[in-house]
This record gives sequence, C-alpha cells and structure tokens, in this order.
Amino acid sequence: MAQPANKPPLGDSPPESNEAWSQAIRDLCPGCGLCCNGVLFATVRLGAEEVIPALESLNTRWESSPDGKAFLQPCPAFRGQHCAIYSERPLKCREFHCGLLAAVAQGQMTLARAQAEIRETQRQVARIEAWLAQLGHPGSGQSLSRRCRQCLAAAHDNSDEAVEIRAELMLAVRALVQRLSSLFYNDTDKYT
Repeated sequence: MAQPANKPPLGDSPPESNEAWSQAIRDLCPGCGLCCNGVLFATVRLGAEEVIPALESLNTRWESSPDGKAFLQPCPAFRGQHCAIYSERPLKCREFHCGLLAAVAQGQMTLARAQAEIRETQRQVARIEAWLAQLGHPGSGQSLSRRCRQCLAAAHDNSDEAVEIRAELMLAVRALVQRLSSLFYNDTDKYT
C-alpha cells in the first residue's frame, strides 16, 4: 500500500482558486465520501463561535464536551456521495483534505490509483459492515468506530461462530485503521 508523501497539514487548506486542487476534488471526492459517512471520523467539532444554520435544520445529533460542540457522524448533510450543504459546511470540513486528495492534487499519485485505493477501502468497510450485521449490529446511523466498539463490548454470544466473527472483525478493523492512517489521515487528524 503506497503512502502519499508530503500530506499537507490540516490547517494548510489549498486555495479555492487552485485548479489542481479543484479538479482533484471534482474527480475524487464524489466517489469516496469516507470523511462524511462515519468511516474516517466519529465526530466533527465546530469552532467556538461557529453556527451552521443549514446543519442545525437537519436531524443532526450533537455531542458536547469541554472542547466545545460537535456533531456525530455520519453527517446528516451527506447525500450518497455529496454534501447537501457544501457551500455552508463547517470549517473543519472545509479544512480537511485527505492524503489521497493531496497526493492527486500535487501530482504524487494518479487519479486512477487513488480511485483504486478508495474502492479497496470501501471493500474493507463493506466486509466490516457485514460482520457487524452478522453479530446483530447493522447500520444504525452511528460512525463505524462507535459501532465496532459497541459490538465488541456487548459480546454475549460465545458460540464458536460468533467468536470467530469477532476475531475477524477485530483483525479487519485493525487493517482498516492502518489503511486510513496511511492513505487518508493527515498528521493532525484523529480517528475517534
């Protein structure tokens, strides 16, 4: 698995007018959505004074902490493979550019290779989703990481089959986290 080199830090957003970035976003992001669907992140923190009316009007699930307000993933504005509030999205969403996007925009990886990496990641996620469903934890509107933690913490079935599936699930989650870390996350991103 190739790791994109020189991933930009989270705060170094490419300018909206940068055509290489704009083209990479148009070509890559609609086929992915991992930053919005609850795979890459469990929550998105808002800035201290940040208010997103379009997000407030949706069935957004919120979490408060000493760090401030956050909304839970998957994002309620995520519609298939696009954002319904793209022009009004939160600052964290505007600032996030995954490692694959950066690699394509900077000419370090071909679009075809990045798309293949996304498809493989989506296959890994689908495998985890299938095991979660077999263990009685089908899609529930929660992030993948939270669903996996809940499933493993609530392990009541100790049949050989259930133990085997949980073992496969743990190995698959570990492999997915490694993949996300090497291809998608930037140094300041956090898998929660």
